[in-house]
Amino acid sequence: MHVNAQILRVDSVHGNVDVLPDFPGGSNEMMSFLSKSINYPLQAKENGWVGKVYLKFIVKDDGVIDSITVLKSSGYKILDNEAIRVINKMPKWKPATRNFKPIKCYFNLPIKFSLSEGIVSENQLNNREYNLTAKANLLFYDAYNNLIKSNNTRYNSLPSFEGSSEKLSNYLRSNNKLLNNTIKEKKCNFSVIKITIEPTGLISKSEIAFSSGSVPQDNEAIRLVSNMPKWKPAIKDNEPVKTYCKIAVLFTTEINDIDISNGLTEQQRDYNFRYYYNLGIDDFRANEYESASSYFNHSLLYDANNIDALYNLSISGIKLNKMEYSCEILKRIQMLGKPDADELIKKYCSN
Repeated sequence: MHVNAQILRVDSVHGNVDVLPDFPGGSNEMMSFLSKSINYPLQAKENGWVGKVYLKFIVKDDGVIDSITVLKSSGYKILDNEAIRVINKMPKWKPATRNFKPIKCYFNLPIKFSLSEGIVSENQLNNREYNLTAKANLLFYDAYNNLIKSNNTRYNSLPSFEGSSEKLSNYLRSNNKLLNNTIKEKKCNFSVIKITIEPTGLISKSEIAFSSGSVPQDNEAIRLVSNMPKWKPAIKDNEPVKTYCKIAVLFTTEINDIDISNGLTEQQRDYNFRYYYNLGIDDFRANEYESASSYFNHSLLYDANNIDALYNLSISGIKLNKMEYSCEILKRIQMLGKPDADELIKKYCSN
């Protein structure tokens, strides 16, 4: 079982503050307090209920916590109530100050409840296998490190790998040599690689622009992009030019589709659906639409016709400009007899 929290926003009741309110000992001590104090409700554990509750409260000028309210529910009142109970138990904070005087201040705090594994048998856990896939998301830059937007009229065409980003993703998946046992948790991690694409289409340089936090993943991402065949170079003013590209190589560990749902109880399927769906919602809210899509897709393995997952998957696709893919999902929602997709179909789907 995992419980974590983060500061979302701090607002003064009376305006700006000079010094923010603080839990005694800082945010690390607050995390320690929450981990020790929260008792994951038994009913929530048994049913695999997870979620994130957004709380708002006042830190008074004497440091006392007051007026706790739920800004956004976790979806389960029992989890919301547990979060409120623990916030009520907090010791006095260091109050916010303005002009060297303590003042009362609003504080927003999301608390995430998650379970480390689904409610499955020990034998199922021991025999679980994982597929490692890799996908790509691209951003292009000119010689001055300026982002090249797709509507830049001076560029006749942007660089491409064999004509499409889908083929690039297929290349990454088929050539990926990272071992399954290198990653032991179900995660979506990005390694962002910056490459130089010469006018000839050759990749002349590749380097880490943002680490995934995993050395094996970063090294594999570098190896994959360094060994790519020629690209079609960018064409600017009808001439091939050197450009730079940042490739977000997304590594995802996913349970094999074999027997992924067969043999599970309804309770287990519901837990697994909610586990991946909530991960998708978290990434969607963080504008990480590629990984959100992956999680929504995976949740549908346990509830293929869930309207919420299908709808959010379609919106993620729209955000990624995958219109054809999104329209297929929207039409699937429509075929299920739900009106949720009608307006989006009119707006984005020509057929």
